Amino acid sequence: MTDSVAAIYNREDDPSMSHPTGHPSIMAASAIFGGLRTSHVPTSRILEIGCASGHHILPIAAAFPDASLTAVDLSNHAIEKAKSIAQSAKITNVQFLCADIKNWRPSAHQYDYIIAHGFFSWVDDEAKSALLDICQHALTPNGVAMISYNTQPGWALRQPLREMTNALRHMPACKNSSILALDLIESAMEGTDTDYGKYLISLIKDAKAKGEQQLKFDDLGPINDPCYFSQFVQWCQAAGLKYVSESDIALSNPAMLPEGAKSLLPNLRNDPLLQQQLADFFTGRTFRTSLICRADANLWQPTWEEVAEYSIELLMPIPATGNPITDRIAEVIHQQQPDCVPMRALLADIQTCDPEQAVTVILQLAQLGILRLRSIPYRRLQSMPEHPRLSLLNEHYLKAGLSIVDALHNPCKIAPSDRKVLLNCNGINSFDDIMRQCAEEKQVQSAHALLQFMNDRGLLC
Repeated sequence: MTDSVAAIYNREDDPSMSHPTGHPSIMAASAIFGGLRTSHVPTSRILEIGCASGHHILPIAAAFPDASLTAVDLSNHAIEKAKSIAQSAKITNVQFLCADIKNWRPSAHQYDYIIAHGFFSWVDDEAKSALLDICQHALTPNGVAMISYNTQPGWALRQPLREMTNALRHMPACKNSSILALDLIESAMEGTDTDYGKYLISLIKDAKAKGEQQLKFDDLGPINDPCYFSQFVQWCQAAGLKYVSESDIALSNPAMLPEGAKSLLPNLRNDPLLQQQLADFFTGRTFRTSLICRADANLWQPTWEEVAEYSIELLMPIPATGNPITDRIAEVIHQQQPDCVPMRALLADIQTCDPEQAVTVILQLAQLGILRLRSIPYRRLQSMPEHPRLSLLNEHYLKAGLSIVDALHNPCKIAPSDRKVLLNCNGINSFDDIMRQCAEEKQVQSAHALLQFMNDRGLLC
């Protein structure tokens, strides 16, 4: 690891965040699209590289107490913080290690899932090679790794903004602030009417939305080394690995391409990797969450019965189509929201439809980003707990002013006005007690809606 990268990770707190596409339940379900059947998540062995203070891995450990987890980071400060949080939340099935992966290797064939989010593009080439070597060495025969990285050609248009922002933030007027430097560039672009100017302003707004702290580690980090998808695949192949699919399968769906670009796809049906690179070119894609496995892993074409073993999460309303199968699926899923519905249960509820055709429609909806497949279902509590409380982990995050993490691993930012209500959810106060306390502050309606939302997201117990 370069000195500049090591310095910032030991000096600064990496922004705490959970990443749904790096959750083993989604990794397992998405891997099926590439023909890889992975291990049962609740009893699996999981490794995270670049865990920071554990905001991603700790909720996974808490959700799967029979799983065995290891998390590695270069920053001793972050690792000690993660250990402290795990202890306060009484999470005992995760081991945190401070190590430079260039000099660290786990036992062979040890892990079913390896997660490396926000790592690959932000380290030097030696660390990239070390990560791929760990994946090849440590994955089980049917194990899968998720590696996220910035991609070209989309990042080529962002690189000049990165360089200019890093240069300008050292000006006295910017006070070493990236946000102030971006404000300066944006004000200088005011009134522009060119396509480039409008696009640059959109990039500036996107960068500012990330906030000062995240920019230090992301867009404006000491290293930001985007690559072409084809390069990433070649590096994996050289390391004894192979590409499986994307963790977010909707973003690699050819149906999302412009109409003109789709006409090229039939000519590339025998080269799916080139299809993927073409998609990045036409869409200006800037980021991927790729799934890889060992080169000797057996991939196969799953049957509809095998796909039906997974569960369905609704990401957005399913539009009416006039297709009786699609509309019936939409009706049943909408009725069960916000549950993550087992596909077998769904098929049982739509017995009038051919199950194979129904699974085909579900996969199409998943590739359009309307649904998402998971290997683990989620059922919300049907009624409000009598004495609601947050998990010990989320209680810690709430008190620290950090995002809490719901049952589907989505981060939830809590407004300061709502934090006080949730801190009363301590397992001692009854729901009625909490409502009475809120009545005194004329917050009953908003508090009731907040707790219902929290219960729907699996945040109360």
